[in-house]
Amino acid sequence: TALTLFVRSARQANAKAMNMIGRYREFGWIGRVDHGAAIRWYRRAAKRGCFRGAAHLARFLHGQGRLDEAVRWYRQSAAIAPPHFCRELAAHLFATEVFALHVVARDALKQAAQNDEPADDELGIFSGVDHFCQPV
Repeated sequence: TALTLFVRSARQANAKAMNMIGRYREFGWIGRVDHGAAIRWYRRAAKRGCFRGAAHLARFLHGQGRLDEAVRWYRQSAAIAPPHFCRELAAHLFATEVFALHVVARDALKQAAQNDEPADDELGIFSGVDHFCQPV
């Protein structure tokens, strides 16, 4: 099965495989749902540089009320993610009501613009971004 291949690859320190095992555990694609195991796999993936693993770990930490840790992992994710993922991450974070996550979202958009085609700035994605990051 695919899970067997991911486990084999994870044993060889493949961070993307670790992230996928986390997905299997989170959603119970094979076996039961196990959020504790998912978090452990996401943490392993994140520590080895998987931007998706870092974002998934941060999502769980935020859900557990561990905002400072979540912010740290969201920042790490945005720092190493490709532009399209930074934009998706920003949209997810702006959908929350948490000011600290709005700041991370703004930074993720800036990261995307720096690593993407110059056309991003011409779209005006930064017009009003600071407006969204004002505390209420």
